Amino acid sequence: MRATTAAFAALWVLGLFGASARGTAVTERGVGVPRAFPEVLVAEDVTPLAAPVWCGPHIVVVSGGRTGLRWIDLSTRKTTVINRTGGEIACSPDGRWIVYVEPKSSRMVDIDPHSPRWDPAVGTMAVRDFWRYGLEDGRRERFAVAAGGGQWSPDGTRLLFYSVKPRTTVTNTLPLWSLVYSRQQWPPGAGFEAAWLEDSRHILILSGRQFYAESVDPGEPIRRLQATMAAGLGLRVDRLNRVYLLSGEQRPAGRRELLRCRIEDETIVCEPLVSRAGSIVAFDVTSDGDTIVFSERGSDCLSLWRRSTNDARCVVYGTEKSGFKISPDGSRLAFGRERRHERKVLEPGFASLAGRTDLFVIDVPRDSE
Repeated sequence: MRATTAAFAALWVLGLFGASARGTAVTERGVGVPRAFPEVLVAEDVTPLAAPVWCGPHIVVVSGGRTGLRWIDLSTRKTTVINRTGGEIACSPDGRWIVYVEPKSSRMVDIDPHSPRWDPAVGTMAVRDFWRYGLEDGRRERFAVAAGGGQWSPDGTRLLFYSVKPRTTVTNTLPLWSLVYSRQQWPPGAGFEAAWLEDSRHILILSGRQFYAESVDPGEPIRRLQATMAAGLGLRVDRLNRVYLLSGEQRPAGRRELLRCRIEDETIVCEPLVSRAGSIVAFDVTSDGDTIVFSERGSDCLSLWRRSTNDARCVVYGTEKSGFKISPDGSRLAFGRERRHERKVLEPGFASLAGRTDLFVIDVPRDSE
C-alpha cells in the first residue's frame, strides 16, 4: 500500500529518523602519539587507491588503477582478482555480493521517456555498466546500466542509482534486486551525495549543499529540508538515522568540522561532533555510530573517535588522506600508505606521483589499549 504524503510527514514527526545527536564536540585533547598497533600488509601497489570496501569483518575489496579489482580473505590470506580495470565498488549487507562499475563502459544513451520530469530537449545521458560478482561461486554478470550509484539499502533488497532511468534493458538472472532510479535528474558537478535511511524506503540526498528526502514510492513527492548549518560533503547515516557529514568551509582558514545531525520534522539539526585545529579531510563511521575514523589536513595521522569516551586519538601514522575504511562491526581498519622512499623529487618542494601505495589492515584498538 502506498504511503500518503501526510503519512510520510507523520513519520518525521514521530521520530522515525533518529535519536538525539546532542553532545559536546571533541577537540584536540586526548590525541597523542599512537602505540604500535600491529599492521598487516594485505595488498601491494594499489595505486591510485580508492577507499577499500569491507564485505563483513574478514573480506576487504580493493580497486587500484594498476592492479585492477580484487578481494582478500583475511582469514586465509587468499587474494582473488575480479578484473584488471578496477572500478567503483560496493558490497551487499549480507557480504555475499560485490557490485562494481566497469570504468571503460561509459557511453551516451537515451533517457527513458517514462521517467518523471523527462525533458525531450535533454534526451540523452552518460551511463556505465554495473556488474555483480558472487563471493561464494565467483559468478560475474552485468545487471544494470546507470549514470552512477549502486548504493545498497540497509536491508539489502534495493540498489540506488543517482539518476533517472536510462532507456536500456539488461536481462537479469536470480537473485533479482529492486533497482531504484532517482525521479530527479540532479545537476552534474553540484556535489551530489545520497544515503539510505534505516527503513530502506527513504533516501536522504545532498545536492548543491541543499538537503532533500526522496521515497521509493513514486506517490510521495521529493521533499526539500532545511539545515541549521552549512552542509559540506561526506554524507553518512547510521542505523539510528543519525546523519554525519563535514561542514562547509569556515572562513578564514577554510576549516571543516565533522557534524552529527538529527532530522526533526523537515529540518536537519546539526552540531559539531569533532573539531580540530586543522580541517577534517575525510571520515568513516560504523553503522551503530559508536566509532569514527577521520583524517585531517596537515597531519598524516588517522584518528579514532569513540562515542563511549567522546575522545579521539591517533592510531596510525603515514596514511592516505581518504583511502581508508572501517569494517562494519568496527573491529578492523583498512588503510593505504604510500611508499615514500620511491617518490622522486622533480623540483624543490614538488614530488612526483610515481610513488606506490600499499594496503594495510589493523585490528581497531579497544578503549583500554
